[in-house]
Amino acid sequence: MKFNNQSIENHIKHWIKAYSIFYKDKSYLKNCKIIKYEDLENSDILNEISLFLEEDINSLDLKLDNFINKDYDYLNNNKVNIDIIRKYESSINIYGYSFLPPYYIKAISKNN
Repeated sequence: MKFNNQSIENHIKHWIKAYSIFYKDKSYLKNCKIIKYEDLENSDILNEISLFLEEDINSLDLKLDNFINKDYDYLNNNKVNIDIIRKYESSINIYGYSFLPPYYIKAISKNN
């Protein structure tokens, strides 16, 4: 069975597990800069990326669709029900996200 045929809840559990593994492993990385997709509209972030890569990326034509990926806008598609929100909201808040507007929040842990 393909992963994209899984339930929304399975996708959410996978996402939380992937973030958990990464944040546990990141202390072993020599150079690591966490940049979230939603932050790319900030020119300071693009400057930080340029410095990190030692390459000017400010001139690149980034097509980010106004920082919203409609394919994953589960709430507007009514695919995330209140039970899933109650069950997983606090788990995704740790990584700076929410099922509730504005969807992207400041992380509430020291993981970032």
